[in-house]
Amino acid sequence: MTSSYYLPAYPLSSTTVRLANLMKVLTSDAVQDPTRVEARVRREVAMRRHTHEKMNAERKLTAEERRERVETKKVDQDYFWLFGCVLNFFFFFFFFFFFSLFLFIKILLFFF
Repeated sequence: MTSSYYLPAYPLSSTTVRLANLMKVLTSDAVQDPTRVEARVRREVAMRRHTHEKMNAERKLTAEERRERVETKKVDQDYFWLFGCVLNFFFFFFFFFFFSLFLFIKILLFFF
């Protein structure tokens, strides 16, 4: 039950071969011609790195988008700061109001 839980929703293309696990994954091929297999693994690693960097470059924000994002964050920070100040004001106002009311009633009960 738990083993199927960790399986991905899409089929895996192939095992990821690195230079570190080269001998474990490609045992028979690596023993026969290690130079050719190492070159193939280096090519695959370079291809994966290239696709990774290409995807990062596509996701990278432009200067205008970055500026807009910073502006929205500043506005959000100002909004939350204002909200926090108003919330603290009402909290302390009601706290001191009810505390002073409590003390007043206690004093009245003490004298009467």
